[in-house]
Amino acid sequence: MKTIILAAGRGSRLMPLTDAVPKPLVPLGGQPLIDHVLDALDRSNTPGPRSPPPSRTVDEVIIVSGYRSNMLRRHLSWYAGGLELTIIRNPKYRKGNILSLLGARDHLEGDVVIMNADHIYPPDLLWTFFRTETEPHSSTPGVVAACDFDRVLWDDDMKITREPCRPEIRDMNGAHHPARESGPTAPDRFDILTAIGKKMENPDGGYIGMTMIERKSIPLYLDTFDATLRRWGEGACVEDVLSYLIEDGHPPRIADLSGFGWIEVDTPDDLKNAERHLASGVW
Repeated sequence: MKTIILAAGRGSRLMPLTDAVPKPLVPLGGQPLIDHVLDALDRSNTPGPRSPPPSRTVDEVIIVSGYRSNMLRRHLSWYAGGLELTIIRNPKYRKGNILSLLGARDHLEGDVVIMNADHIYPPDLLWTFFRTETEPHSSTPGVVAACDFDRVLWDDDMKITREPCRPEIRDMNGAHHPARESGPTAPDRFDILTAIGKKMENPDGGYIGMTMIERKSIPLYLDTFDATLRRWGEGACVEDVLSYLIEDGHPPRIADLSGFGWIEVDTPDDLKNAERHLASGVW
């Protein structure tokens, strides 16, 4: 599976730390943010001895750089972990991050996860997310939004609403039928995304910055990506693609990742909180 890390932004809210270095190189607990991200991805491939093997493992990481990209590229040239790295530069990093994904468009094939360089996840969260399956639920596309429902949401947080979905199954002729209500072979119920955005009065929960696209849904995602770029232009963000999928009748499935905890480093206060969290040894 490929992971695309969006790492191009200016990181203006972390100034003056980002005056001299790109945001992915801002130190946290003695190592740059990007190292924490790569380490968690690598560790998610090898779960504990009591855990079943992951249904997907990360083998290639595409990092989209922008601001001070040469510094990030130089740092990553020393990477000695177990992941294959590809580095791309987005020269229009001052615009919407949809342009970073545009730069990585040719890498959208197979199973793909899209994430940010300033989000630090514990390996157990990643391992759980990567095991999310959409088959045999043919009523929704193979696009999964990572969300949680156990934290206070602030103005700048990406918020979501959801609703339960009754899955469908296919008979031997390929026709769709509603799944049975109960029974040992009935598919699990799940929630679908009904709205996503920062300005929302009564959200159900928050989006935690990761989307997974299964191989079968890459064409649908690319078509929706292109339509999003045409509609909203270069100022669009990658979450707008999820909004367009909802509007177009293809709501993504929700992976509920409540209870794990994760860290976003967007401001100096976030960085201080992250330092305290890591020092506590929770992970």
